[in-house]
Order: sequence, then C-alpha cells, then structure tokens
Amino acid sequence: MNLNDTQNLTLAIIKPNLMNKDFFAKAGKELLKTVKSSGFKIIARKVVNLGQEHEKGQTLAQKFYAEHQSKSFYDDLIKLMSSNCFVFILEKIDGQAVETWRNLIGQTDPQKDRKANKKTLRAQWGGEIKLLNGFHGSDSNESATREIELLFPKFLRDYSCRNSHSMLKKNTRICLIIF
Repeated sequence: MNLNDTQNLTLAIIKPNLMNKDFFAKAGKELLKTVKSSGFKIIARKVVNLGQEHEKGQTLAQKFYAEHQSKSFYDDLIKLMSSNCFVFILEKIDGQAVETWRNLIGQTDPQKDRKANKKTLRAQWGGEIKLLNGFHGSDSNESATREIELLFPKFLRDYSCRNSHSMLKKNTRICLIIF
C-alpha cells in the first residue's frame, strides 16, 4: 500500500494504566468529544491484550515496541503494555492525522505539559512518570501503517478499497488486490 493512502490515518492507544472504569466514567465522553472536535473520525476500535503471543514466542507488545528493545525502559514498557489496551484507528481528512494526534496527546512526559499549563491528554490524564503517560500515538506515517497492519491486519487493504477512485459509474467501486 502506498503511504499516501494512509496519511489520513493514525493509530491511537489508551494504555493499560487508564483502562479502568473510573477513567471511562469520568473522562470517556470528554475524551471522545476532544478527539472528534479535533477533526478525527474513529473508524475502527477494539480492546486488545498486547501480552498475547503474536509469533515465534514473541508477544504483540514486543513486536509493537521492537524499535525500543535496546532502551532502558523496554522491559517496563512491555510489562505495562502486556494487558488490555483500547486501540483506535483515527482518520483525519487533511492528511495530518499523525501530527494532530501527537499534538493532542502531548509530550511523552506528562509533567512537562503540566508545568507549561498545556491542556494535552497526557497532562490531563497521564500518570506521574513518563511510562504511565496514558496514551500512544504513532510517530510517523510509516509507523502508523506498520502499527495498524500489526493490530488490525486486514484493515488497510479494506480501507484502500473503500477509498479507491472508481472510473466506473457512480456508487461503484473496484479494488484490485495483487499478490
């Protein structure tokens, strides 16, 4: 798939430290309102346990965060993320999905946004340390594509088909999948 086809998409995760009834009771409606008022449409969502085995003894969390494997926080990150997360695919038609979501969630360290009085999602609901910042956002279009393919394996193919331009009569779409 061409990355231009996915520049309107990003992957968003509510991390396990916010996966509780209190968060959703207090903040769920406000969070959805903020996401929608920022120009996003939620086009796919599910709860997924990233601790489940993916392939060759590797969990989804290990595969998802493979680029961080050499970093000091990797083991703690995998432990945190190896339980239920709420995963969204967000669509923003202006082609700025990744950048807009990252600006909305804020810096990795919620304390920095709090000190600067920024109203980011992490400042509002993230924990006291970076690891418990509450939200994930893809850092590039390439990462968004990779992450979506991992957590929603058939989605991008179907999305491409839905959004393909048709040269046939109105309301008819065609999508060729070449293997």
